[in-house]
Amino acid sequence: MIGEQKTQSIDYLLGGLLPLFSVVFLVVFTYATNAEILTLSSIWGILGVLSVIAVLVYILWALLLKKKPYQSALAAFLFMILFLIYGGVYNLLVKADFVPIRHYNLLVLVIVLGRYLGWAVSKISMEISKKLWVLLISLAGILVLFNLARIIPVEIQKRSQLSHAVITQTTPGEVDTSGKPDIYWLIFDEFAGFDVMRDYFHYPEIDNFIQDLENLGFQVVENSHASSYYTLHQIATRLNYEPLPSDLNEVEYYKYITENKVMNELKSRGYTSVVLDEAGSAELGFQAKPPMNADIHLEDYVESTDASSSMVFGSFGLLVARQTMLAPLTVYYNFENEGIAKHRDTIYFVSDELANLDLPEPKFVYSHLLFPHMPFMFTENGTYLESPYHHDWDYYLGQYKFSVKIILRTVRSILDESDPQNPPIIILQSDHGARSLGNNGSGQGGLENYDKEYRTSIMFALYAPNCPEMPLRDGIDPINTFPLVFNCLFDMDIPYQ
Repeated sequence: MIGEQKTQSIDYLLGGLLPLFSVVFLVVFTYATNAEILTLSSIWGILGVLSVIAVLVYILWALLLKKKPYQSALAAFLFMILFLIYGGVYNLLVKADFVPIRHYNLLVLVIVLGRYLGWAVSKISMEISKKLWVLLISLAGILVLFNLARIIPVEIQKRSQLSHAVITQTTPGEVDTSGKPDIYWLIFDEFAGFDVMRDYFHYPEIDNFIQDLENLGFQVVENSHASSYYTLHQIATRLNYEPLPSDLNEVEYYKYITENKVMNELKSRGYTSVVLDEAGSAELGFQAKPPMNADIHLEDYVESTDASSSMVFGSFGLLVARQTMLAPLTVYYNFENEGIAKHRDTIYFVSDELANLDLPEPKFVYSHLLFPHMPFMFTENGTYLESPYHHDWDYYLGQYKFSVKIILRTVRSILDESDPQNPPIIILQSDHGARSLGNNGSGQGGLENYDKEYRTSIMFALYAPNCPEMPLRDGIDPINTFPLVFNCLFDMDIPYQ
């Protein structure tokens, strides 16, 4: 009797591995697909949440199907499959638009279907159900191992790059730094070009922004296009002023950004490198991106005023959750409260405090704000939008209008604090235009009838009063950004492209 109970207990424990493996596979597969931009620490929160759900589902079926551990395992496995693919099915049905689909009716339908599938497998004999369990858990194990094999080389490559991303403090030494101007390179991510604002968004007031910049002394470039609409490619290309393939994986671009020609050239001339790189933020950017080799990292200067500790499982967790039956809840989940609060405060830090920092001179300041890039959290007047709208492209224009105000506030504060006898160089750019790439699966689409060429149309404006002969022309490729500056400041002879 005791031996029989022990055997049955082992069967129940083994049975529970099958629904757990379904969860492990989804998490590992999703991570493997995005391994270049994530860190392993991001998987544990969502893996824990889904594992608890899988165990609870298995326990429920085990209570319903008494003394049938493997039938319970199969029933729980089938229900978890429905649970894990729910978000994708919902999005497909919404896109197909055959009939109106709402979560409240689709959820009921899926739960009922799961109940009937569980009832059906409960009729299978113990012997057959155990064979099916062996087959399914073997397949799940193979799939998990296959995806781990995809992950391991990427993790080794990332760790190797991180070990080379040593942040060093440099000293000018014998280099003469007198009279050299500060250089500000301000990237506003996904800021659409002026032509796109006129032609697609029908926002003629963009010309008022251009006029404001010109009144401040900027040269404004029209019709400048990036060579791709991929952030890392564009930043790597401009920081090294050389064309790079646009189809490398993220890890390959990291090395071109971490160590780059622009910052190395400026360091050799006694410049202090100062970086604020939201593209490397864990919540909103490329989590795995190593820090740039700079003297000062301004992320440590930004203090979020009211960030809560309500992050449950971060951006990767939301990516996974949106594929599952948790999708309806993610709409109301306040998208990474800590990340959103810090993002907001970083924007205001750049506009209000960047110019007032007591930093060694001359300095090269690289600020990359993921703004007006989603999340679309601001109206045109700067009031906050609720989290369900953060990925809705209908709110891009409002955030864009607010970003115009932030840009003007930023450059005015820099100019107000600068030495009129030695004015700075200020480069305003976007990495790419508005891409209209959807919203990571939350059900809302991108912009309708949006031409692909719009995606590469960028903002480009340059303030360089000490370089009146700079050959800046409309339509210039942004790969020439730093050759223009260096040829003027340092009498270099970098060819333009």
